[in-house]
Amino acid sequence: MPIEFRCPICGKGFKVDEKHVGRKTICKGCGTTILVPQPGETEAIVIPSEDEVLVPATAAEPPKRVIERDGQLFAAISKHIEQHVGPIARVFRDHVNEKKQVDILWVKPTAKTPFHTLATCGMAEQPMQIPPEADGFPYAEMILCLPQNWPIDESALANEAIYWPLRWMKLVARLPQEQNTYVARSQVLPNGVPARPFHANTTMTAWMFTPPQIGPEELPAMAVSDRTVDFFAMTAIHTDELRFYYQHGYLETLRRLKAEFPSRTLHSMRRPSFLNPHR
Repeated sequence: MPIEFRCPICGKGFKVDEKHVGRKTICKGCGTTILVPQPGETEAIVIPSEDEVLVPATAAEPPKRVIERDGQLFAAISKHIEQHVGPIARVFRDHVNEKKQVDILWVKPTAKTPFHTLATCGMAEQPMQIPPEADGFPYAEMILCLPQNWPIDESALANEAIYWPLRWMKLVARLPQEQNTYVARSQVLPNGVPARPFHANTTMTAWMFTPPQIGPEELPAMAVSDRTVDFFAMTAIHTDELRFYYQHGYLETLRRLKAEFPSRTLHSMRRPSFLNPHR
């Protein structure tokens, strides 16, 4: 049975047999790589290029094993977070992964930041493989904010429905060394192709890496010995927002997110899409 859909970039129409659902094809109108959608869906899904999604960089020597934590880095990041965000309530230690230990620092909601702030510590122990044409520092850590009503305690985090954002923080923090790639502001990381929800309790399907907003200001980069460590916020987005990103770019997507949602709402994993804010 034939299905009809269009390219979300140039609008070119397609009519193909249903057996091609889920296969890649090239739009002859604009050259975009797209995925044939399910029957009933009118728009194909764009498959991002290497400039738009995290991909392995050129081959390099595997990183050395990191068994002992970098005490200087941990102390410097902790001080930086407390100076710009608030007192660290707890450190969730990584006792599992010897090759790439990633601790998570937790700052409780404050008047300045009325949401939970979580920061990785360990990603910056080794440099990322950043290609010469890319901007950014080779050392970075991730920031994730969660709403005030998100339970952050040992018993709650034993539940995957609560823990999954922290799991993704560690996954992203280890990604540069495990996949020989890099993370930079303006990139997106979909949960698969086609992108699917991170968990049954959310409709979010991708991360967009943005400047960490702490009150009215951005969290600045910091110097540790001979390293400059930058910070990237993990902002969860919907599939239609991901498509908007591919069509209109990072800056316009970020502008729309900030225009539609205050920071308190933006960090909710149940917020609506800015393309359908009143649903």
